[in-house]
Amino acid sequence: MEPASSHQPSYRFPSAFRLKLKRLIRPLFDRSRSDVRTVTAGSIRIVYRIIPPEEAPLDAPLQIGFATGRNVKRAVDRNRAKRLMREAFRLNQHPVLDTLAALDGRMLTMMVIFRGSIYKAKYQIPLHLPTALKLLTDKIQEASTPL
Repeated sequence: MEPASSHQPSYRFPSAFRLKLKRLIRPLFDRSRSDVRTVTAGSIRIVYRIIPPEEAPLDAPLQIGFATGRNVKRAVDRNRAKRLMREAFRLNQHPVLDTLAALDGRMLTMMVIFRGSIYKAKYQIPLHLPTALKLLTDKIQEASTPL
């Protein structure tokens, strides 16, 4: 067998990408902040914020968290939806990471929220999350392009 070529993208989801710090999560849900933006595609809503390098805890280009809407009651269903979102993000992360390379050391914090029916999650998440990520990359490129 031939060794894997070095130019193939990695589909890993490193632990440095996980959004865990309360001081980074809380601002995403503060409605009075003007630096928090959102994109929506189908049953997926992405709330995001670009933070300066001095506020960033790690060298990671982004930190991401996953959550479900209040309509998903059982923990089993919430965990399943979050697992599906992590997998869909893992497979579609490269356009986002490529866009973040142009942010000059700034970091993206984002929360992906599933707001649909848990019974349709298996089909909606792999369909809607890549669309939402595309909208996100378009907005980031639009915001970082000088006039």
